Amino acid sequence: MEIKRLEELEKALKNFEDSLEIDLSKFPSFIKDVLESGQVQKFEMSYELFWKVGKELLARLEGVDAGSPRRVFKSLFQLGYLTYEELEVCLSMLEDRNLLSHVYRREVVESVLPKLKSYLNLMKSVSYRFREVLKSD
Repeated sequence: MEIKRLEELEKALKNFEDSLEIDLSKFPSFIKDVLESGQVQKFEMSYELFWKVGKELLARLEGVDAGSPRRVFKSLFQLGYLTYEELEVCLSMLEDRNLLSHVYRREVVESVLPKLKSYLNLMKSVSYRFREVLKSD
């Protein structure tokens, strides 16, 4: 079985990963700020695709209609697609994504930037697992 968004997610994660590999210390502060904003935007896009792929996987393989990111993550955990630690990271991503999307505050961006690499790693790992589950179905 194929989930169309999974390929989009994998491309977005690669793009997100590439953005995190930029050495920001080599740039003046105003350019660094723009690059960090781009990293945050790439995180937000990847996150949106990530939970929607999870939602689609739950619907197709388990018959579960989880309408919100929180319900998707909890259902993925309950059905064994996520470990408890991964669930905690997913819920942290959800909170950070919501903070970032409602009001722009530099201190929120600065609090999220150090977490981006771990968020990327989690999404890559789980999306790989999704791909494997779909291959075996």
